[in-house]
Amino acid sequence: MSRSAQFALAASAVVVAVCAVVLTVKVLTSSDLPVVARQEMTFDSAALAKRVERVLHDRSDLPGSSSEMSCPEHVAIRVGNAFGCSILHNDKVKTVRVVVTDAEAGLIEVGKVEG
Repeated sequence: MSRSAQFALAASAVVVAVCAVVLTVKVLTSSDLPVVARQEMTFDSAALAKRVERVLHDRSDLPGSSSEMSCPEHVAIRVGNAFGCSILHNDKVKTVRVVVTDAEAGLIEVGKVEG
C-alpha cells in the first residue's frame, strides 16, 4: 500500500473516531432527551413491622402480652418477594414469613407465626 493510501486510511479512522465521540457527548448532554432513572422502591422497616404486627394481632396470632416486631431493612416492593420478620413475644423469638402480593399497592400476605 502506498504511503498516501496509508495516510488516507489513518486520517479516515481518526475522523470516524472523533465523530463517534462528538455524537456520544451530544446524545448524553442533550437537554431534549428525557433521562429515566428507575429506583427500586423499598418498604419502611418500622412501618412494615407495625403492619405485620397489626395483622397478627387482628388474627389473634399474638395473644397476651405485648410483643416486639422487627422486619429487615431495604425490602424491595416486588411481587413475589418473600422475607421474614422477627417477633419477640412472651420472651420467645418467633418468625413470620411475609410475601409481597401487589407491588403497586404495597400489599403483603402475612404467614403463620413459627417458632
